[in-house]
Amino acid sequence: MKPKAKTIIERHGFKDLDRRDSKHDEIQIWVYNNYAQVLKGAFPERKFDQFVDPDLRLEFPIIGHQVNHIIGFIDVFSCGFSIAIEIKSKIQSVGELIRQIQFYRTYLSGPTWLVVSPDDRARDLLMSQGIHFFKYRAPGELF
Repeated sequence: MKPKAKTIIERHGFKDLDRRDSKHDEIQIWVYNNYAQVLKGAFPERKFDQFVDPDLRLEFPIIGHQVNHIIGFIDVFSCGFSIAIEIKSKIQSVGELIRQIQFYRTYLSGPTWLVVSPDDRARDLLMSQGIHFFKYRAPGELF
């Protein structure tokens, strides 16, 4: 028997298998601990107040219009800067990733969206859709 979908996005057929990958956790924790570096790299044109606490939340729930309807979870969310970060250890389908973020946007229209991944092949396409990108490099990895 298949497990019942727990979020609205799962009921619509989105299967984020990446969330069970330890590489996903590694990147998520790295982003959480190195948020200033990510901001500077992803948004070089913006000046972030270094004294503002970004109020980071891991696995931030997107709640639907009806109470207790969880749409999905944002991997890292900055309440202070209103930046939603989707972590991908690899991008298997750029279309699926764009659909996921567009789906989330229908319920949470305010934040700037950012994908963090070591796989940067879809960077330009994501940027053309208003989704920022930051290339993750494992600590010690050469640029």
